[in-house]
Amino acid sequence: MIKTEAVTINGKSFTHNYSDSGMQIIQSGTGVYYSEAYDPAGSGRTYTESTTPIDSVNGEDEVTADNIDSIVSEVVNR
Repeated sequence: MIKTEAVTINGKSFTHNYSDSGMQIIQSGTGVYYSEAYDPAGSGRTYTESTTPIDSVNGEDEVTADNIDSIVSEVVNR
């Protein structure tokens, strides 16, 4: 099931979307697969759950405490 939660990172509001089953999620309208997604609050982006486990993803950056600032900067500047 897709889980959605409001989060604040560096004083900015985001929506965190992820699968509680460990599956990749698919952004509606684009078909892009993600292990999880942080979107600016109010962006209106929606996701569906895929049948592909996250651990089968190759080449995606995992969000960690060390790289969250860089990732947030990319999202904010889209």
